[in-house]
Amino acid sequence: MILKDLFIMVNYQEVWGFLTSVNSDYQNERATHYCKSVYEKLMEVKPIKSDTRITFFVSDELNILFVYGVDINGEHVNLDCPSWGEWAGMEILDDIVSDYNDYEIVAYCLREMTYMDLNEERIERELREDLNIKI
Repeated sequence: MILKDLFIMVNYQEVWGFLTSVNSDYQNERATHYCKSVYEKLMEVKPIKSDTRITFFVSDELNILFVYGVDINGEHVNLDCPSWGEWAGMEILDDIVSDYNDYEIVAYCLREMTYMDLNEERIERELREDLNIKI
């Protein structure tokens, strides 16, 4: 199953309710507006096939869940700001689908996707600027 399939299947209110319960940063009017906007854009984005699959890692020490990618060799990789189309086209590992509710998966992925910003163009611009600084 790809992430786009879950976005279509879930109820946004369940996603939002869960997201605000696990992250207080989302408990304001601005975040409500922008996350809803991102969610609606993701409903319309065309999925781009990706060899990276989505998995979760729970750090008991930090009491936080991290969203990671798994490449074709089975190695964990950071999801360094793929486009939203790439996110939408990523498959979700079967154990994640069986261990988490659909709305939880969408909420955690949405949190990861909007970690840097709630606007895909600004994220891409920041990354380009960051890469230019490092070169």
